[in-house]
Amino acid sequence: MRHSKNTSSEIAKEIASLAKYYGRELGADELRVYVDGLSHISLAAIRKAIQTAIRRDSRMPTVAAIRHYAIEQNDATLYQGSSAERCDECRGTGWRMKPDGSGEWAKLCQCART
Repeated sequence: MRHSKNTSSEIAKEIASLAKYYGRELGADELRVYVDGLSHISLAAIRKAIQTAIRRDSRMPTVAAIRHYAIEQNDATLYQGSSAERCDECRGTGWRMKPDGSGEWAKLCQCART
C-alpha cells in the first residue's frame, strides 16, 4: 500500500511516541507494520485511538487494538445523542447479542434503526 510521505511520517511519529510511552523502541519493520495497518484511518482518529489505548492498555497496543479503538470512537460519534446512547439493551453500542443454537450473534439494535 502506498502512502504519501507526509501521512506515513506523521503516523510513524505518533506510533513512535506511543512506543516510548510504553518503554518500547520499535524497529523499522515493526514501525512499518503499524503505518501500513493504520494508513486508511485519519490521523485525528489515530490520535484519539492512541489516547484510548493509553487509558486502557497496560502494554503497547497492537495494530488491531488501535484500529478497534478508532472504530469504537467512530461508532460512539455516530450514536452520540441518538436513542442508542440511552438504550439498555445495547448499552449505547447500537448492537445487541442474539443467542441462537450455535452461539451468539451481533444484531443491529432497534434503537440504531431509528
